[in-house]
Amino acid sequence: MNGAVDRPLDITVDRSRPGTVVLVLTGDCDYETAGGLRDAAEEVLRLRPAPRSLTVDLGGVGLCDSSGLSAIVSVWQLTGKAGVSLRLIGIGDRLMNVMEITGLDGVLADALVPDPEAAGRSAN
Repeated sequence: MNGAVDRPLDITVDRSRPGTVVLVLTGDCDYETAGGLRDAAEEVLRLRPAPRSLTVDLGGVGLCDSSGLSAIVSVWQLTGKAGVSLRLIGIGDRLMNVMEITGLDGVLADALVPDPEAAGRSAN
Protein backbone atom coordinates (compact mmCIF):
# COMPACT_ATOMS: atom_id res chain seq x y z
CA MET A 1 0.00 0.00 0.00
CA ASN A 2 1.44 3.36 -1.02
CA GLY A 3 -0.56 5.51 1.39
CA ALA A 4 -2.78 6.96 -1.33
CA VAL A 5 -6.47 7.02 -0.53
CA ASP A 6 -8.75 5.62 -3.21
CA ARG A 7 -11.83 7.71 -3.87
CA PRO A 8 -14.73 5.58 -5.05
CA LEU A 9 -16.19 6.61 -8.38
CA ASP A 10 -19.60 8.21 -8.04
CA ILE A 11 -21.60 8.53 -11.26
CA THR A 12 -24.60 10.84 -11.34
CA VAL A 13 -26.96 10.51 -14.30
CA ASP A 14 -28.61 13.73 -15.49
CA ARG A 15 -31.50 13.28 -17.94
CA SER A 16 -32.93 16.79 -17.57
CA ARG A 17 -32.26 17.83 -21.19
CA PRO A 18 -34.30 16.07 -23.90
CA GLY A 19 -32.17 13.85 -26.11
CA THR A 20 -29.08 14.25 -23.95
CA VAL A 21 -27.81 12.26 -20.99
CA VAL A 22 -24.95 13.55 -18.85
CA LEU A 23 -22.82 11.26 -16.70
CA VAL A 24 -21.09 13.31 -14.00
CA LEU A 25 -18.09 11.45 -12.56
CA THR A 26 -16.60 12.19 -9.16
CA GLY A 27 -13.72 10.20 -7.66
CA ASP A 28 -11.08 7.91 -9.10
CA CYS A 29 -11.57 6.07 -12.39
CA ASP A 30 -9.19 3.16 -11.95
CA TYR A 31 -8.93 -0.62 -12.05
CA GLU A 32 -11.46 -1.05 -9.26
CA THR A 33 -14.03 1.50 -10.49
CA ALA A 34 -13.74 1.85 -14.29
CA GLY A 35 -16.30 -0.88 -14.90
CA GLY A 36 -18.90 1.43 -13.39
CA LEU A 37 -18.38 3.93 -16.19
CA ARG A 38 -18.82 1.26 -18.85
CA ASP A 39 -21.91 -0.08 -17.08
CA ALA A 40 -23.46 3.39 -16.79
CA ALA A 41 -22.86 4.08 -20.50
CA GLU A 42 -24.36 0.73 -21.50
CA GLU A 43 -27.42 1.45 -19.36
CA VAL A 44 -27.85 4.87 -20.99
CA LEU A 45 -27.55 3.38 -24.46
CA ARG A 46 -30.31 0.85 -23.64
CA LEU A 47 -32.80 3.68 -22.99
CA ARG A 48 -35.69 3.93 -25.44
CA PRO A 49 -35.84 6.22 -27.14
CA ALA A 50 -32.06 6.31 -27.21
CA PRO A 51 -30.45 9.66 -26.46
CA ARG A 52 -28.93 11.59 -29.35
CA SER A 53 -26.01 12.65 -27.17
CA LEU A 54 -24.06 11.32 -24.20
CA THR A 55 -21.89 13.78 -22.27
CA VAL A 56 -19.34 12.48 -19.78
CA ASP A 57 -18.24 15.16 -17.31
CA LEU A 58 -14.77 14.22 -16.09
CA GLY A 59 -14.26 17.39 -14.04
CA GLY A 60 -14.56 15.56 -10.72
CA VAL A 61 -12.15 12.75 -11.61
CA GLY A 62 -8.93 12.66 -9.61
CA LEU A 63 -6.91 9.62 -10.60
CA CYS A 64 -7.49 8.02 -14.00
CA ASP A 65 -5.26 5.02 -14.67
CA SER A 66 -5.04 2.80 -17.76
CA SER A 67 -8.27 1.04 -16.79
CA GLY A 68 -10.01 4.40 -16.63
CA LEU A 69 -8.63 5.35 -20.04
CA SER A 70 -9.80 1.99 -21.37
CA ALA A 71 -13.29 2.64 -20.01
CA ILE A 72 -13.38 6.03 -21.75
CA VAL A 73 -12.37 4.37 -25.03
CA SER A 74 -15.05 1.72 -24.47
CA VAL A 75 -17.68 4.42 -24.02
CA TRP A 76 -16.44 6.07 -27.25
CA GLN A 77 -16.77 2.73 -29.08
CA LEU A 78 -20.22 1.99 -27.61
CA THR A 79 -21.61 5.40 -28.54
CA GLY A 80 -20.14 5.14 -32.03
CA LYS A 81 -21.80 1.77 -32.61
CA ALA A 82 -25.11 3.13 -31.29
CA GLY A 83 -24.95 6.29 -33.43
CA VAL A 84 -24.95 8.48 -30.31
CA SER A 85 -22.83 11.62 -30.16
CA LEU A 86 -20.22 11.59 -27.36
CA ARG A 87 -18.89 14.66 -25.59
CA LEU A 88 -16.11 14.50 -22.99
CA ILE A 89 -16.06 17.64 -20.85
CA GLY A 90 -14.25 18.89 -17.76
CA ILE A 91 -10.97 17.20 -18.60
CA GLY A 92 -8.34 18.42 -16.19
CA ASP A 93 -4.73 19.16 -17.09
CA ARG A 94 -3.43 15.88 -15.64
CA LEU A 95 -5.90 13.72 -17.57
CA MET A 96 -5.39 15.71 -20.78
CA ASN A 97 -1.63 15.26 -20.41
CA VAL A 98 -2.08 11.48 -20.14
CA MET A 99 -4.38 11.51 -23.18
CA GLU A 100 -1.76 13.44 -25.15
CA ILE A 101 1.06 11.07 -24.12
CA THR A 102 -0.99 8.00 -25.08
CA GLY A 103 -2.33 9.51 -28.30
CA LEU A 104 -5.93 9.30 -27.12
CA ASP A 105 -6.36 13.01 -27.68
CA GLY A 106 -6.17 12.24 -31.40
CA VAL A 107 -8.40 9.18 -31.26
CA LEU A 108 -11.03 10.99 -29.18
CA ALA A 109 -10.59 14.39 -30.87
CA ASP A 110 -14.21 14.64 -32.05
CA ALA A 111 -15.49 13.97 -28.53
CA LEU A 112 -13.16 16.27 -26.58
CA VAL A 113 -14.74 19.57 -25.59
CA PRO A 114 -12.11 22.16 -24.68
CA ASP A 115 -12.31 23.81 -21.29
CA PRO A 116 -12.82 27.53 -21.99
CA GLU A 117 -11.15 28.47 -18.70
CA ALA A 118 -8.04 26.45 -19.61
CA ALA A 119 -7.90 28.18 -23.00
CA GLY A 120 -7.99 31.54 -21.23
CA ARG A 121 -5.16 30.52 -18.89
CA SER A 122 -2.94 29.33 -21.74
CA ALA A 123 -3.47 32.57 -23.66
CA ASN A 124 -1.86 34.57 -20.84
